[in-house]
Amino acid sequence: MAQPGLPSAPTQAPIDGGLGLLAAAGGAYAYKKLKSKSKQDNNLDI
Repeated sequence: MAQPGLPSAPTQAPIDGGLGLLAAAGGAYAYKKLKSKSKQDNNLDI
């Protein structure tokens, strides 16, 4: 009684432009938040 062979490789899902757009939007949001925090920290010195 031998074990059955390995299953075939699963089909790969394509990564389309939606994931890239989501990553770009996240980067822009993070940049905006960091820029805002930096501006707020500079106003405390006055």
